[in-house]
Amino acid sequence: MYNSDGDSIGQFEWSLKRISMSGCFRCQTPVGIRDKVKGLPVGTVGWSFAINDGVVELSVEGEILFTSKLTRQCAEVYGDVKSFSFTGMSCKGSFAYASEEMELATTCGGADKCPVNA
Repeated sequence: MYNSDGDSIGQFEWSLKRISMSGCFRCQTPVGIRDKVKGLPVGTVGWSFAINDGVVELSVEGEILFTSKLTRQCAEVYGDVKSFSFTGMSCKGSFAYASEEMELATTCGGADKCPVNA
């Protein structure tokens, strides 16, 4: 995640195993998220991430299934998030590019550099 100056301020990571935010929290992914995702058809799953008034929300297919209130210090740091990028993904991972909501930048990396098909 990046602040309004474009400086990296931390990472938010989620998977079916864990959810974490740099310097703030790390926990096992709630059963509700795992069950919801496993019950959906194989393929694209709609994940949504937001920070609103110091509360992290993670939704699956429009249903908020995880919330975490940030400490005051974390809320101050992450309150200035203006953009984020997908990092640490191998070429096996994917995301759906929504041109009305996203902006493509450059791909980075050595052996893991993947083509961008937009």
